[in-house]
This record gives sequence, C-alpha cells and structure tokens, in this order.
Amino acid sequence: MYDVCVVGLGTHGSAIAHRCAHLGLSVIGIDRYHPPHGLGSHNGDTRMTRLIQFEGEHLLPLVRAGNLWRQSFEDPDIPLFEEAGFLTIACKNSTHFDLDSQELWAKQHDIPYKRFYGSRLQKAFPKFNFNDGDEAFLEPGAGYLKSSFCIESNLKRAQAYGAECLYNTEVISIEPHKIFLNEGGSVEAKHIIICAGAYINRFLPKRIAANIYASKQAVSWFEITEDPKEHRFPKISPFVWEQENKDIFYGFPSLPAFEDDKNPEMKIGVHTEYNHVDPNECNMLPSQKDLDKIYKTPSLIKGLSDKPHTVTTCFYTMTKDQEFIIDRLPDMDDVWVCSACSGHGFKMSFGIALMFGELITEGASDLLLPEFSLSRF
Repeated sequence: MYDVCVVGLGTHGSAIAHRCAHLGLSVIGIDRYHPPHGLGSHNGDTRMTRLIQFEGEHLLPLVRAGNLWRQSFEDPDIPLFEEAGFLTIACKNSTHFDLDSQELWAKQHDIPYKRFYGSRLQKAFPKFNFNDGDEAFLEPGAGYLKSSFCIESNLKRAQAYGAECLYNTEVISIEPHKIFLNEGGSVEAKHIIICAGAYINRFLPKRIAANIYASKQAVSWFEITEDPKEHRFPKISPFVWEQENKDIFYGFPSLPAFEDDKNPEMKIGVHTEYNHVDPNECNMLPSQKDLDKIYKTPSLIKGLSDKPHTVTTCFYTMTKDQEFIIDRLPDMDDVWVCSACSGHGFKMSFGIALMFGELITEGASDLLLPEFSLSRF
C-alpha cells in the first residue's frame, strides 16, 4: 500500500506528487494522458503569477509559501519563473477590477506597486491603445510561470525522489484506500488525492458536481510586425484588461524563450467564465464568438499582425462561487479533492503542494482555508 496516490498529474497533481515524494512518502501518480498536454488547464506555455490577489486576499499566503518552496529547488540557469511584472487595466466603471482595493492590499502586505492614469498611462505603455478612463495597476515583482516546464520539472523531481507515475491510464472508480484502473488493475493507498481538473465530476457526488463546470478558453498568438523589443518587458508586462463592453483580454509580452528569433509574437487570450462544456465530448477548437473577440486584438495593441497565426484552447474548471475546492470527500476521509481552481490556480500550485505535504504528514495545515470546504455546497 502506497502512502499517497495522486489521480491527475497536471498543474496541482504534479506538484503534490513532487512534494510528497520529497518528504519521503511512497507516492504513485496516475494520469489518463501524459502531461504536459493540450487537454487540460495548463495548455499554452505560460501562466501569470502575482502577489496581489483580486480573487481574494485570503489566497496570498498560498502564493507566498509556494514561491519560497519553488525558489528552494529552482535552477537559476533554467528558471520556472520569470519576473516581468503584472499589469491590471481597468476600464472606467469597471465591474471586475477594483484598483483602490489592490492598492490597499499592496500597502498592507508590503507589495511594491505603481498606478497609472491618463497621459501617464499612455506614456508608460505606448503600444496599448487605451480607452478614455482606463487606469492601470502594476506589480513590478510579478511575472509568469512556464506552465509545461513546471509540470515536467515536478514529475521529474517526483520520480527522482522515488515516486511512480502511470501515464495513459484511466481511473474508473475510487473507494476508500483503493482506486480501480481501466486496465483491470487496482492501486491501494493510505491517502488518495484527486486532481483531475476538468474531468473531476465523474468522481464526485452529484450534489457537489452540480456546482462545478468546465469552461473552454481561447488563447492565440499574434506575430509582431515591428521591432519586437518594444513588445518585451519592461515595455509590456503580462496584463489583464477589462474593456468597456466588459470583455476581458489577457496577454503576455514577446518572450524570446518561447520564440523562433525570426518570428517574435505575443500571446493573447480571452477570459470567459461561463462557456460551459463537457471536456469528455467537446472538441478543442475555439468558438466563433471567441474568435471574433480575439480578432479585435490588433485594435488594442499596436504592431501586431491582422490575425493570429495560432489559436488553441484550454479548460478552466470553475465553481459557481469561483472559489477552490480542497477538502475530503464525504464518507471517505482518506480521499481528498483538489480541483476546480476557477481559472486562477496555477500560481497556487506550489503552495497547495506544501499544504498537502503538511496534511498528509502532520494531519493539519494553516494553508487549508475554510473557503475551500465542500460544506458550502
């Protein structure tokens, strides 16, 4: 019997397997695919990370704790994280971003920041075609994580510490201390942690699954048609931008680490909270509605091609209250659910891995918050 079985080895599962193996626990991880891959939440090379949490100030300790652990093993020559800042752009009468609250939190938690208005905003970021009334909040110490590389690194380190990984293997059902596989076998473990992302609902009671849905997100890459240096940090930071019509775009500066030097590009996505899909049945093509929004990008940012050269998708796993689920399953104290991170979970993954290391070895963790409980459903 293993100490820990992790079901799903993507964003959170790979980090949890890494941490538990690092602590000397016997670990087996199982995934229906071979992560990293294009069928989960991590598709698309990069994920933003920041200390300012406009999803909820209570999440800050998770990010800070995870950053410290990541820094303890990260190779400085091939880093998982790159500092590039993070820019929140709020339209006039924004309903999504409260920059005054962000400024208050930054002051309370000693997070460096800058705010920009009017002509000062346009002067600081000349490649953006800002709208009248736009304001921006910059967290200079933020940046991005290399999502696929993080997962590859976690899995490699987990296996170096003795973890076993079963890829292209589907879990059919879960019982206390035991999971059953599509190949007819089974695995026994003292603790089971389900990190199945958009595919989580098959393992949950119907009353809980009714509060969780997968949302397909479109992301694209536009070629840069002028000097790419003007589209790189610090001229452009990773950003999120609410438009006057309430569309929300996000994007990344030109990142030479992911580019052919001859074809510099910017990654641009559309944030869609309510695009419900069944991940087992839907195709991964973007919807026409999302394509129409993405095609607006050249009107927002100067120096980009008229249309993207690539458009792909990934999944968010959403809860109705857009909060995480991290809790034991009802009637199965040995089985944990860690999923439904509602589109902002990647930056928490290292902190959540620390949390599970403490939960398994010590029986409790200060990082486990009541906001994550299943009792709210």
